[in-house]
Amino acid sequence: MLSALQDNAVASLLDLLFPPRCAFCRKPSQTTICDQCEVDLPWIFRQDKSCLAPLLYRGNVRKMLHRYKFNDRFNYDKVLGDLMLRCLQDFGIPSPDAVCWVPAGGLKIYKRGYDQSRRLAAVVADGLDVPLVGLLAKTGRKKTQSTLKSSAERIENVRGVFSAKAGLDGMVGLDGMVILLVDDIYTTGATMRECVNALKATGAEHVVCVCAARSRT
Repeated sequence: MLSALQDNAVASLLDLLFPPRCAFCRKPSQTTICDQCEVDLPWIFRQDKSCLAPLLYRGNVRKMLHRYKFNDRFNYDKVLGDLMLRCLQDFGIPSPDAVCWVPAGGLKIYKRGYDQSRRLAAVVADGLDVPLVGLLAKTGRKKTQSTLKSSAERIENVRGVFSAKAGLDGMVGLDGMVILLVDDIYTTGATMRECVNALKATGAEHVVCVCAARSRT
């Protein structure tokens, strides 16, 4: 009984010193998305089938994703993953055979300490109750996509960079399977298209793409 009271006291003290905040606007909030952000965030209501996304990549969404990618805000995994699940449900996407992700380069993972897209994919796979499988490998090192301005540069920069690995349960291919591909941000679509092509070349029948935010509708 005493231990439970002590735990509650510690929790209350932590809430006082570090009050819970909205993941987007950072104002004190008892929920991860405050009531005002539920109204004001740049939600996407008309979906582009090339890649589904709940939010536009601007304003507080952009700031939040930067905190997630560069400031070790691991607690944002669940917030963003749940929003992607909500988006898939709203759009009526049936459960896939497996969930995979757009892999980050080894140097980025080393510097950051984690692969943010894999973490998001894990939340989505858990919510859908389907396997999370690392089906893609990054086979080359090129420039960071965000440093390139034109679509043509981005397309050329990722050409041939991704390859599909073995299928589920040791199978060589993905024949007839529906795969859900997860990434954090969709800009020109060049990276997603390369990954989709690699998965289809290994036999995937259909690849559905979803990200946390996209730069335009």
